[in-house]
Amino acid sequence: MTSLRRIDESEFVVWKDQAIPAYASDKVASGQWSHEASLELSRKEFEELLPQDHQNPDNHFFTILDEQFNAVGTLWFAVKVKFASRIAYVFDVGVFPRHQRKGHAFHAFLGLESEVQKPGLSGIAKARL
Repeated sequence: MTSLRRIDESEFVVWKDQAIPAYASDKVASGQWSHEASLELSRKEFEELLPQDHQNPDNHFFTILDEQFNAVGTLWFAVKVKFASRIAYVFDVGVFPRHQRKGHAFHAFLGLESEVQKPGLSGIAKARL
């Protein structure tokens, strides 16, 4: 069964090194940013959102593990207040290409349901950066 584990420092570094250019590419593809400025703008947004990397209060990073406890992806959520309720906003969930289409993301969200209960959150929503 797929499970979640708090991300460690080295895994976070790898995730961030991949997330910044991926986010920049998404912004270019949607027409919001120019290609030339996209990488710098993406770095700036990540620095503003995560000035303490994975140690930011109310930001929670997990490594998604398969049945043999091998890392197969990552999940990031932040605690947000919406309509007077504290909710887990999922900013990013990704399964590594060779592990996709095996139900890991689905099961990660099932595991996330128990994780959001620990700090007393009332639900889960998908956020856009």
